[in-house]
Amino acid sequence: MADPNYQYKSIAPYALNPTGVSLAAQQPNYQQAAAAAAQQIAGQQQQTQARAAQAAQGREQANVQAQYGDMENQLNGQMGQLDGQQNVGQSNIDNAYREQQNSVYDQYGRAKRNYDIKTQDNTQSYSNNRNSIQTGVRAQSNALQRLLGMAGSGNSSAAREQAPYAAALQGSQQLSGAQQTYGKNGQSLDIAWGDTTASKDKNLKDLDAQKYRQENALKSTVASSRASILEKLANTRIQKSMAGGADYKTAAAGQQGARNQVNSLLAQITGLGNQYQNSVQATGPVDFKAGPLSEYQLGRRATPQMQQGGAESNIDPAFLGLLTGQKRDRNGVQI
Repeated sequence: MADPNYQYKSIAPYALNPTGVSLAAQQPNYQQAAAAAAQQIAGQQQQTQARAAQAAQGREQANVQAQYGDMENQLNGQMGQLDGQQNVGQSNIDNAYREQQNSVYDQYGRAKRNYDIKTQDNTQSYSNNRNSIQTGVRAQSNALQRLLGMAGSGNSSAAREQAPYAAALQGSQQLSGAQQTYGKNGQSLDIAWGDTTASKDKNLKDLDAQKYRQENALKSTVASSRASILEKLANTRIQKSMAGGADYKTAAAGQQGARNQVNSLLAQITGLGNQYQNSVQATGPVDFKAGPLSEYQLGRRATPQMQQGGAESNIDPAFLGLLTGQKRDRNGVQI
């Protein structure tokens, strides 16, 4: 018979959990799992963002390097054009120099032609005047002698001496004047020709100096452009290297050679500027002097020889033959 005081215990919990462990303890912690999952996702997102940022930084770096690369290519192209520009400039200077030089020689040639023509004209004019005077003197002497002869004094001293002397004296004075005119004209022509020659030489020297200054200016301009481009190239390459990750000190050290070239070019520019800078146009000495009038003679001297004694000393040797009855040497001096 059953004990009425016995308390029955359910065996269901033991049947469902024979281990005796609390079912609550055996259930998973969903909050921790969710937190771990969230942390893992966050880490993955951070890694993704970091890789994306790194990729973006790489692209930006590549873009910056590409920009500096384009600038470098443009500067190299400009550098490559400098030699051609200098050659064109030098060609222009040479052409202008030859053109101006030819102009100087052309003017000099025209002046030489005119000088030769005027010199020949002066000589011919004097020769014609001399011949005309000599012919006129003989004709005048003969006319006077005929007049005296017609008057019955053909054998007088007046006919033999005074008439020829009068004609010879007048002719001597005319020849002296013609000689003076010939000499002054010749002297003036030679003075003008000397000035023309000196002017030609000065103009050629001025052209040489002008050409030298233009060449120096061209060299200075090209050197200045080259120095500017080199400086820009050096800075561009430094920026390009730094965009690639190099530090400034390392990048700058790699461009020291270019900067040395810049300094050398600047010194060259200074040297070129010092040459022919504010040149003084000094007046050169006048070396040419025309000869005295006594050098400008043609044939026998037309200036009367002043011999001692006798009226014949005022007669040009060209007319001494008119004075008859007297023995004279080849110079017209009475023996």
